Amino acid sequence: MEINIKVSDDSVSKLTEKAYDLFTAELKARVLEVYPSSNLKVTHDCGPTTFTTSGFHDDKEAHIVLHELVEDVLKHGYWSKA
Repeated sequence: MEINIKVSDDSVSKLTEKAYDLFTAELKARVLEVYPSSNLKVTHDCGPTTFTTSGFHDDKEAHIVLHELVEDVLKHGYWSKA
């Protein structure tokens, strides 16, 4: 299963490099808890946060789960308390 998450620059532009690294590490850990056998890539880009997936039984459901994980890590992640 392939997962590519492009996080909106608007969401992460004010983070320091260390905070961004902590955010992406936590996001990767959380995604791999749900989809342990996936090949995951996290980047950031202008525009909205987007998800590209392949190899899932239901890509729409995967997109919903990924969106919820990104929002949860952004708003409530342990990285923000470091």
